[in-house]
Amino acid sequence: MNYSRESVSSRLKNTKGTGKKFTSRIVLHALKILFLALVLAVVIAGGFTLGTVKGIIDMSPEPETLNVTPLGIASSIYDAEGNLTETLIQSGSNRDPVAYSQFPDNLINAFVAIEDERFWTHEGVDIRGMLRSMASLLLSGHLNGGASTITQQLIKNNFFGGGRENGWGARFIRKFQEQYLAMKLDQEASKEDILSSYLNSINLGQNCLGVQVASQRYFRKDVSELTLSECACIAGITQNPYHYNPITFPEENAERRLSVLNHMLDQEYISQAEYDEAIADTEALYVRIQENNLIIKENAVPYTYFTDAVITSVLNDLQEDLGYSASDAFTLLYSGGLNIYTTQVPEYQEILDEEVNNPANYPADAFQYSFTYQVNATLADGRTVTYTHNNVKRTLDLGYLLFDSKEAVDETVERFKAEVFGEKDVIADEKITYIIQPQLSAILIDQNSGHVLAVTGGRGDKTTSRSLNRATNTYRSPGSTFKPISTFAPAIDAKGLTLSTVVEDLPFTYNGTTIRNWWSSDLWMGNCNARQALIYSMNVVSARVFLNTVGIETGFEYLEKFGISSLVRSKEVGGKIYTDLGPALSIGALTDGANLLEVTGAYATIANKGVYQEPIFYTHVTDHDGNLLLVKEQETHRVIKESTAYLLTSAMADSMKEMPTLKGTYISATSSSAALNNMPAAGKSGTSTDSAGKSRDFWFIGYTRYFTMGVWSGYDDGGISLTGNVTEEAYHKNVWREVMNRIHEGLPSIGFVMPEDVTTARICSLSGKLAVPGVCDHDPNCQVYSEFFTKDTVPTESCDIHVMVKMCRDTNCEATPYCTNLYLKMYYNMPVPEVITLDSEYIYKAGIAPALCTRHTHATSPTPPVIYDENGLPVQYDENGNIIPRDVPPPETTADPE
Repeated sequence: MNYSRESVSSRLKNTKGTGKKFTSRIVLHALKILFLALVLAVVIAGGFTLGTVKGIIDMSPEPETLNVTPLGIASSIYDAEGNLTETLIQSGSNRDPVAYSQFPDNLINAFVAIEDERFWTHEGVDIRGMLRSMASLLLSGHLNGGASTITQQLIKNNFFGGGRENGWGARFIRKFQEQYLAMKLDQEASKEDILSSYLNSINLGQNCLGVQVASQRYFRKDVSELTLSECACIAGITQNPYHYNPITFPEENAERRLSVLNHMLDQEYISQAEYDEAIADTEALYVRIQENNLIIKENAVPYTYFTDAVITSVLNDLQEDLGYSASDAFTLLYSGGLNIYTTQVPEYQEILDEEVNNPANYPADAFQYSFTYQVNATLADGRTVTYTHNNVKRTLDLGYLLFDSKEAVDETVERFKAEVFGEKDVIADEKITYIIQPQLSAILIDQNSGHVLAVTGGRGDKTTSRSLNRATNTYRSPGSTFKPISTFAPAIDAKGLTLSTVVEDLPFTYNGTTIRNWWSSDLWMGNCNARQALIYSMNVVSARVFLNTVGIETGFEYLEKFGISSLVRSKEVGGKIYTDLGPALSIGALTDGANLLEVTGAYATIANKGVYQEPIFYTHVTDHDGNLLLVKEQETHRVIKESTAYLLTSAMADSMKEMPTLKGTYISATSSSAALNNMPAAGKSGTSTDSAGKSRDFWFIGYTRYFTMGVWSGYDDGGISLTGNVTEEAYHKNVWREVMNRIHEGLPSIGFVMPEDVTTARICSLSGKLAVPGVCDHDPNCQVYSEFFTKDTVPTESCDIHVMVKMCRDTNCEATPYCTNLYLKMYYNMPVPEVITLDSEYIYKAGIAPALCTRHTHATSPTPPVIYDENGLPVQYDENGNIIPRDVPPPETTADPE
């Protein structure tokens, strides 16, 4: 082999050439591999992107299921005459959709100009707008104008809940679906329909959704009446409803409004003259907005007591009848666009409100005040505290929060603040609400239908919605208003009692409980009948009937049939067992009390001839489109016979008349001050008392052939007695009388209809049996009158209590066979009671009361004795030895048989 320099050099050169070719081949292969990898990556990325896009589109709702109709519409409440009385508005539901034709052109153009200038030409997504926004983001680092079209905003707000996603990924998916659906919607719906849905749902501040509500809120006018200047103002709110609110941030809104007008001018929606006119209106515009805001605030009132009751009833029925949860029922009621048709009669409601708050119906001392109070403060050490009226009561060691004036309330609050705050403590805010006392509630019912026609839950101004409704939510002992329904209704209906049945008014104790009358404890009436027990509200007689005739369980069951739902069979509180199954049930002394609505409903049952109709506040509910959603299911059943209802009515009608006092005492009919001017009525009063016998609650429930009305009065703090704080104890009857007189004006005066199975008989009130002419009617302590009976309960026996005793006129003692100067004196043939009663002095005890004459003990004259009656006239006898009556008065009636 040749190893010369040339040979070696030549081989080396050849070797270098070969290396260059090899290197080139490697680079070439690498580039090919890289290119293939890039192609593969692009293919994979493209496939992934296409798959992602397809997946997002597949996740999107079907276009045909897309509903961009504004959700969350305020519900409306209507009275019995079809008048709109209230609008239930929740945040997110204050909208009032109107037709596209009602939008003025300037309003449409203002929104399009500022929000989506190519709205009329693009296909749901504005590609030019998106490119402009992207370019702005790349060049300046921030967006210059939004890329969302009106169609996209509509879908975001009404279909995607406003687009409140967490994270960029979720927002990207939503944005892509939003654009996809916007294009689909643009194909399916007209531009006018899209714009109409948008303008009826857009958030415009102050809880205004849609331009109609905003127009009313800011300018107190219909949207169709808006000027160009006002249209630009409303359109300017859209981008940021809080920051551009024209009430709270007028300067910011004015700047945005100017931008709207500039866009409208640039896009030739308005002329220069129109532009100049709108600009000239700028200052006056914001003055009008502030003035309207003040008017709206002054006129803003909380829901009425009737509306509160309607809300409670509908919420309950949505859950019980339709199966909604509590939260879903609330959402549907306040933002479901419901139409609720109530039983309220506006004329009667106005009368009720006026008389409940009429000072003329109350004594001068019935204008006291309690209060609620809350103060928030930051103390010097940085702690924040909240104090209420309860802190005031404890700190100042006040027994009750009851004051003679508002000034006295203010002085008390100042004393409290001086006690708890130092100089460096800062009070952030405080609020005092004055509550007039004693309180009073009233309710009016049509007994024929059970419809509640009017209700007021308290005296004074109502300051908050859904506040305490004392007609439906205050539970107090109803006192003697319970006697007709707990005792005499079941006794007459099922136990054979009649209104003439006699029961003794004597001391009575049952299982350690002593029942007392409402008058002096040492005044006992003796024999009294059921009618008298109702007229004069006799506690002891009622309790005897309840326990000895009705039975506790039967009385309890009848009360439940009458609709009283608060009765307690047994419950344990603090280790102590409480029950209403006792004698106090007859006079309404209840564990948990009863509310005015239910007690009035029970009396409406009597007024409705014994048929219970559940009191209702609404009849039916429809959805926003008028479809029937809910019909009020009303409980109806017979509680007592028609004859029983009439007998109770006749007795309670007497309690409202100027009746003679009970057996010549000071005890008078308890309800005569409630008598109406020219309309027969029946009713019963009731009073609950504390352990000291002081009155705490006043009740009166009464009815006519037309209406039933109930009134309750007392202090919100049930521990405060009315006795000693209020001089007049009949003011609640004043309210009842004045309301009922007014609502009956112009109505025919009609009485209560006597059923066919009821008749009358002339009876003696002392015995409850048929009166003996010339005997019973000679007793000044006895009433002889025509009583009502069912035909199968008319007494068949005559009075056996009254006896006429021959008296010696010379000695005023019982005559012997030898006394000749005689007269007759009335005595009672009855057992001697354990205590002195008004009957005691007339009870005949042979030889003792009266004493036997001792002067004439043997015959002194053959002349037969002549007996004289109390009028000094000779007594005449028939062939059987009975006294011949001189005059028998005609029958009487106690209630209108027509």
